[in-house]
Amino acid sequence: MIPRRLLITSSRFLHTTPAACLRKERVIATIDNHEFHKIIKYNRPEKLKSWDPRKSGDLRPLGEIDPKWLKFEFQPFSEVIDKLPEEHRRIFTVGFGKRSDGTKILLQNDLDKTRRHKYDTTSLDFKVTWSTWRIRNLQDLFAKNPTQQRSRHFKVKVKELIEKRGKWLNQMRHQDYKRFEWIIEVLGVIYKNTPKKPARVERKASINVLVNLYCNEMRDKKMLEYKTQLELEKVPFLQTKLETLMAIRADEESISMPSSVDQDIRDTRKLLLELEKNHMTIHPTKITDLDVKKMYNSA
Repeated sequence: MIPRRLLITSSRFLHTTPAACLRKERVIATIDNHEFHKIIKYNRPEKLKSWDPRKSGDLRPLGEIDPKWLKFEFQPFSEVIDKLPEEHRRIFTVGFGKRSDGTKILLQNDLDKTRRHKYDTTSLDFKVTWSTWRIRNLQDLFAKNPTQQRSRHFKVKVKELIEKRGKWLNQMRHQDYKRFEWIIEVLGVIYKNTPKKPARVERKASINVLVNLYCNEMRDKKMLEYKTQLELEKVPFLQTKLETLMAIRADEESISMPSSVDQDIRDTRKLLLELEKNHMTIHPTKITDLDVKKMYNSA
């Protein structure tokens, strides 16, 4: 014997499933046959990682490290080291050291451009430069060693540094705007003022925006075509109007009546002469989508 609960569930499934399926098929058919869905194709934007330069705003990579550079701690003794034989000098170069020996020199090169004085370690300029170097160092590490991307410690560190740099840039922007513009140009950084509540990327809302843009372009295209058509019809219309006014004046003269259309004839002839001078008799041309976009952008 089948339990009553199973019978009720199966009967509901049998009664509701066909109707739901038919309704779903009807909705899908309506959407697929829509004209906009044949023209507009929605592609979901790529989800960028937190350390990606396109998201962090870094326009330049870390930089190339020359293995012939002297290590930072030996640079004050460069005059003595340069006198040594090449085999001995190579021991003091970056090529015989760690990766950090080369990145330190890149950091010092950037600090020499942005820090306020030789012993500056607390200003916003120093903090922004140091965080930018640290971010690009980790980005270069992720790009060259994909296995490092699995390290949660490094990924969290990069995210924290990007947020701190944004906070320091925001402070500098309010304190000294000229200095702010100069430092983002020197370091090659795009300032992104992230909102407190970021906007969600939704398919339906994005399609509505694309449809509105498409409708605006089509409207401008049709208006431009209609305007061109009216310009082409100006001269024939004025010529027909002038002939009609001349016929009215001839009929009035035949029955010895004073002419009532002399002023209209003079105005019509004046308009015809202006159109001929200004070359308004344009040839019909097909309006392309590129012309519409140019007009839309210029507006």
